[in-house]
Amino acid sequence: ALIFADQSCKMFKRKRLAETSVRSDPKRSTPGSAPDVLQRIGLKFGPGIVELTTDQITVQGNAGNLARNKEDKKALLKSLESQLKDPERMKLVTGPTRYSSESQLSTRPGGQDSLVHLLLQVESLQPHVMELLFDQMDAIMDEDDEHYLLLLAQMKGLDALVDGEDLCRKLLERLEVASPPLKKGIIVLLPEILHDAQHQEAATVLKDNLILDSEFVPALVECLGKFNITDKNLLSDVLDLAIRALSSADTVHIPTLLKFVILTGDSKGVIQLILEVRNHLECFDVGFIVPTCSSTQGDRRESLCSSSDKKAILDTLRFTICFQKSVADAWIKAIQSVNTANGHKVVDILVLFILLTIPTRKKSIENIFIAKVKNKLFTEELLCEVFGIGSQTLKEYFSCILSLAWSLLCSQSTPVVSFASVLYKNAFSYFDVYDRQEVVAALVTHIGSGYTVEIDAAFAILSSLTKSRPNDMRRYDIFIKGILDYLERLSMPQIRKLYSIISLLAADEDSSLRDEMRTIISKQLAHSSQQYRHIGVIGGVKLIVQLAQKVDEDVSLDEFQGIHSKDPKRESQLHLARSITEQIVQDGCQKSADITNLFNDEMSIAIREGNFDPTFLELISTNTSDTLSDIYLNGPQDPLPADLPVKVQKNYGLDSHEESTITLNLLPMVLTQYQKLRKRQIGKSSVMCLPTHFHLLRCCTAALHRGQMEEIDALLGCPLIMCSEDIVTDGTFECQEDHVKECICLSLYLCINWFLESVCAFASEDDDDMKWKVLRRLQNVTEVEKLLEACRKLTPTFDQFLYQLLGLEWEPATSTVGQGKKARKPKGGAANNTTIAKNLSTTKNITLDTTVSSVISAPTAAANLISLRSLYRPLSINVFKVLTYESMERKYLHSGSTLPSTPFVNEVAQLETNQIVFLLDDLYRKITSCMSVFAPKRLSSSSKHSTVQRPVEAISSVSLARLVVDLQSALCLHVETATSYFKSQRADNDGIEDMVDLTSDEAKDHSTILTTTFKLFSTLLAWPNLMEQDNARILNEICTGFAERHKNAEQPSRARIYKQSLNYLKSLSVALPTLTCAQALVKCVVNLSKVIPKEDIGKEIICKTLCTHDLKHHFVAYN
Repeated sequence: ALIFADQSCKMFKRKRLAETSVRSDPKRSTPGSAPDVLQRIGLKFGPGIVELTTDQITVQGNAGNLARNKEDKKALLKSLESQLKDPERMKLVTGPTRYSSESQLSTRPGGQDSLVHLLLQVESLQPHVMELLFDQMDAIMDEDDEHYLLLLAQMKGLDALVDGEDLCRKLLERLEVASPPLKKGIIVLLPEILHDAQHQEAATVLKDNLILDSEFVPALVECLGKFNITDKNLLSDVLDLAIRALSSADTVHIPTLLKFVILTGDSKGVIQLILEVRNHLECFDVGFIVPTCSSTQGDRRESLCSSSDKKAILDTLRFTICFQKSVADAWIKAIQSVNTANGHKVVDILVLFILLTIPTRKKSIENIFIAKVKNKLFTEELLCEVFGIGSQTLKEYFSCILSLAWSLLCSQSTPVVSFASVLYKNAFSYFDVYDRQEVVAALVTHIGSGYTVEIDAAFAILSSLTKSRPNDMRRYDIFIKGILDYLERLSMPQIRKLYSIISLLAADEDSSLRDEMRTIISKQLAHSSQQYRHIGVIGGVKLIVQLAQKVDEDVSLDEFQGIHSKDPKRESQLHLARSITEQIVQDGCQKSADITNLFNDEMSIAIREGNFDPTFLELISTNTSDTLSDIYLNGPQDPLPADLPVKVQKNYGLDSHEESTITLNLLPMVLTQYQKLRKRQIGKSSVMCLPTHFHLLRCCTAALHRGQMEEIDALLGCPLIMCSEDIVTDGTFECQEDHVKECICLSLYLCINWFLESVCAFASEDDDDMKWKVLRRLQNVTEVEKLLEACRKLTPTFDQFLYQLLGLEWEPATSTVGQGKKARKPKGGAANNTTIAKNLSTTKNITLDTTVSSVISAPTAAANLISLRSLYRPLSINVFKVLTYESMERKYLHSGSTLPSTPFVNEVAQLETNQIVFLLDDLYRKITSCMSVFAPKRLSSSSKHSTVQRPVEAISSVSLARLVVDLQSALCLHVETATSYFKSQRADNDGIEDMVDLTSDEAKDHSTILTTTFKLFSTLLAWPNLMEQDNARILNEICTGFAERHKNAEQPSRARIYKQSLNYLKSLSVALPTLTCAQALVKCVVNLSKVIPKEDIGKEIICKTLCTHDLKHHFVAYN
């Protein structure tokens, strides 16, 4: 009774409050109207919101009790209807409610269910309330989509449905006639309105709509994903439609589609499901255009996939991969199943990035990358497309990308290292400043690893980034500058790369690094260690290159001086470049010939590769020309010195007496400077600097005069003051003292280098007179080389003396001839005869027996000659076109007559076998050093700076391969000439192989031509990069060149060309003189058969026939 009284008191207070509210608000109904009915169940209208005076359960109970009375029920529904028809009141009754401040529950946080939703929870009122809602929804269907969906949302989350089938039918009926935006809203709300019993029926109807109009696929898939569907056929159909929609749906909805497909795709095999998803997921591809829809179905537009959409898709992929292990395994198998480069997509690498975030899969994913890159399935172009999707999308995967790049750069495979380089470059280019710092720090750490390949790759990446993004790299110059503290761990080529990077960063006028570099170079030049003085020269030249670069292209010297004479910034840079040059010359070159040679070579390379300021080039050219004229050259009328211990004369002059204006004073300078050379107390005036001075002068001349060498053409044919060419044969040399012998040998060595520099300087000239002189200089090289070899035999101390002058470590050669056990004779013949069939008996894996080659060893003199050739000045790549020259004729007037009728004197110069051998030997050494594959080795600190590493001309492996292709016809001609020579020898001896004379110089030269040419082609065919797509043309041209020289060449089909190329090489085996030649030919044929495509051309049969039949005979070795 007390409780009832208390409740009556509260009801009375509520009634009084409601009456007061009604009287105060003229818009509200009078007592006994709709608000009065609502108040009876525990609701009242507050300021802009419906308030609960009691809890929701009580409100629902009160509403149920009130509905038992027909009048009260009618009043309640009428009240609700009036509220729904008023747009303002409709927002109140469909919006969230709250507890009244007078209620004891007012402290409860958050909003409560809306008034309509509370009434829908009452089973006796639910059908009537829904009918009101549907009536009002039908009334505003074409007018107000927002209010329509607001009314529909009131049906969400009902505990029970009185008539679920009727509700489902009504919703689907309205779905068919709704507008597209409204239809999407209805579809999205269906899973929250309908119960499990209606899911199957609704899913069937929705699937039919999905087939009819793919525009609603994302919304329908999102809806069906929340349905409880038991029909597997229905689910499979919906799954197929969703997969197909991945390639055409708006990218905003692709995450929903992905999640539905992957998480509900149990009806399909996981691997098959992922394969289909991968094939239809095209949003990450370059240039992908997504069709999107506006408010009307017919109004369509196209847009690019935004970075935010891509990030959402990538996040969904990551969720599905990390959520289910089977999905991750399926992605890995799907990626591994792709066996073509064009078959891979951007999403493949993105998925692997996601898998890298899983610690347990890191190593296996790295192995997948390595395998794909080695097989050329993951290309650098594909990787660039991956980074093209945007840094915001890949931001959270940066650490994985950096870790992957680190692991790949440590690989021993060149393609993998190249792929890692692209990873690093793109990571630096696309991410922010903090991530870029991590990239630079990682590359600097690679440089400290101690492995040559890894260090070179890191330097190459830093160099590329510095050239392409210098302003960005200057932020991190302190990291790169720190490498200078560990120079002793780097080789000279690596130090050159380091200083190139630092100099480029220091080129900016506002950079503080420029002054620091100047200080560091000064300290290194003044260092007591020869190693650091060399480093100082390299650093100084690299800084000069950046300071003295030419600004304007195609501007003459006079125009350049006029343009920049008033530019203070430019003048300041050139002044600093001149200052550094003078410092190097004064602090280094004046004191050491090694420093002078290094400076001259470094400057020559920089001038040949760079684009120097003409005024600076003119300065260098003038100084070098003055040095040559003042120190090394004499006038034509200067008398020969008579007070020398050996008689000298002018030799090797190519110009007439009238044309000759200068003479190179070589042997007298060597004799005069001998003591200083021994003590190494002479600087840039040393005779040892003669070749490098000439090299620098010719590079300056070519740069200033666009490759024309008329300014210095007198140096090509000038005579040299040397000893007599008969000094050995007439016995004069043996009578000389040891130091005189050393001087003569040194003068001959320098004479060869002078000739080589002359050939390099003028080999590009097209004038016939110049070509004649170049051929004559090559003949002079082999002539003087023969004389030097004769003198070396009588001067055992010369080699050590030469090594000392060049700054190289002397390692006396130890001969094993006659020591230890005697060489075992091969069975079945004498020691100088062997059968190749015993060594070459297999066809698939042909191996060469190196033990046999020890029996056929070249003479010791030839070995010494080859070792000395490695100390010559390197030939330029343009010299080898001499191999294509035929005989060159020169005509000139007889110098003793001035009559016009005097006949011309003809002189013919022709490339001889010993010159061919010399050129082939140099070319083979170049190709071997550029194209051979060596395993990465850790640098030892004791051997990095033990010798002066003279820089050579920078030649890429591709340019060398192209050079061989261009020379292929000439090389084959020389091989055929050598083969014909041995055929004629055998014919002259009635086919008796043992009677063929292999001891003559001509026979040895022809044999060497065969062996070296076969080795040259074999090395090129074994080049790892030959099979790359960019180099496929080179391989085709090689095969075509061989096939065209075969006498039985037929129609030019590709298979026929491959077969004829093998047959051509096979045809050269008929007259091979030595086993060494045969081994080289077999290796060449085997390498060619490996690189040509696997077509049915019988290449195994050709190789087998060559080894077991064509070469199955005795070979005579020469000693």
